[in-house]
Amino acid sequence: MCIRDRFMTLLHGNGLYALFAGTLFTGIVQSSGASLAIYLSLAKDNLLTTRAGIGLTLGANVGTCLTAVLAALGEGPGPMQVAMSMVLVRSVAAFCFALDPMILKMLVTSLGMCTRPAVVGPHRDEPWQDGECVIAASHTAFNVIIAIMVVPFSGPYARLVKRVVGMMGYRDNKLLGSKAEPGLPV
Repeated sequence: MCIRDRFMTLLHGNGLYALFAGTLFTGIVQSSGASLAIYLSLAKDNLLTTRAGIGLTLGANVGTCLTAVLAALGEGPGPMQVAMSMVLVRSVAAFCFALDPMILKMLVTSLGMCTRPAVVGPHRDEPWQDGECVIAASHTAFNVIIAIMVVPFSGPYARLVKRVVGMMGYRDNKLLGSKAEPGLPV
């Protein structure tokens, strides 16, 4: 078995590996859109399973937050709170779904988001799922689920984020111990 096949088997077999790989790749390319386009292309060509694609997409949702964290460094507590609010909720939710990525697949297919009549086969009205459609719809469903979960608890969540950012050393519009002026990167 070649290295590519072993890597794909690893991604398919463990959603947490796929989550980590997706986070790392998206952190490097700095674009969840570019990552998602690559994953969808691979799935369309049957080089990526739906399960692995969903895990990688979860990672893309986390990895894209790294850009916000980098941009917020040295900018004070406000920008870092925005960045950390995205990192925290996406990391926790992605970890939960990465334990079994097929939960998202079941959700999007049960909602009828990715079904069409089968063109061939003995059961013409049996729904058939496009792997790339399930991956893209899972990306959307993931973000909608996060919004539904966070909005009702926005007050307590904002307090948690402020506490986390405070523990990182951000106070009074600057990083403690920093000699940089507000608005300039450290």
